[in-house]
Amino acid sequence: MNNFGKKLLVLALPAFVCSQAYATDIEADVEVQAVPPQVVTFIAAQAKSFLISQASSFLREQIFGGSNGPQVALLHQDSLDEIRAIVNSGFEQHRLITMQAEFNAYSDMVHVAHQIAANDDYDAGYISNLITHGFSLVNNSTYSAQGYDYYFTLTGSRAMAYSLMLSVMTERALKQSGYTRANVAQFANEWASNLTTMGAAADSYVMQNVTIQYMSPSCSGTIIHSEPPSHEPEFSTTNLNGRCENIVTDSIGNRQERIMANLWGYEGAHSRASEIVNQWRSEYRVKFKGAEFNQFVAELENFGN
Repeated sequence: MNNFGKKLLVLALPAFVCSQAYATDIEADVEVQAVPPQVVTFIAAQAKSFLISQASSFLREQIFGGSNGPQVALLHQDSLDEIRAIVNSGFEQHRLITMQAEFNAYSDMVHVAHQIAANDDYDAGYISNLITHGFSLVNNSTYSAQGYDYYFTLTGSRAMAYSLMLSVMTERALKQSGYTRANVAQFANEWASNLTTMGAAADSYVMQNVTIQYMSPSCSGTIIHSEPPSHEPEFSTTNLNGRCENIVTDSIGNRQERIMANLWGYEGAHSRASEIVNQWRSEYRVKFKGAEFNQFVAELENFGN
């Protein structure tokens, strides 16, 4: 059993209803679009660039369109699937499924806004509605410590939600008087702070739950060098006393590696244990925060500069 909580907290799913005036039929069989690398960072950088150059529209860009809608939605699905793979509780599975449904509904609304922009049109009322629903998404209680004990596992999810919200706010600043890059930057800075807090909590959780238990100080004896096959460790002996192994434990994914000194040597066992623990910790940081967490936060922090 992993360390994820078992509390029941059912989310209320907002009713995201797209304007019938802009609703379109989508073919059942569509070609899956490839998601570009650094997509949320790309969105943030492009949004800033469009505002600086006072472009006519941001949401008309193809990254928000195509047959499958905004490409960030594909990343979000993959992200939550990875989190669901390590969650055992049915209650937590329900929470993540509900979150995905809410994200998809908002993504669909952004796709409609893209179609409007692609037709060289602008619907201020629809954008206002989109921003209202966007705040509901990015401020969902699941993204807070008060609403969900393991909220930090959804840091990457919230970053993707912020990227869509940032795009909609950018469109409004480009199209409506009274809204500027400074207004958007104010929210971007707040979101960067929120993500930094979530990311720090994720890092702490990973450090506490992916650990090394080093071999006992009483371990002693002579290690005799051997000549094993190339895929095997380099040492072996039977003349060791005490617990002469390093144990790497992952309490999140319920896995463990034992690195024996008689197989790896003293220094080799320490190096191998460090290699494994760093690899596992890195894997969880990417799962929880996203591969481009640092870059995206930096873009948000510097949005107004």
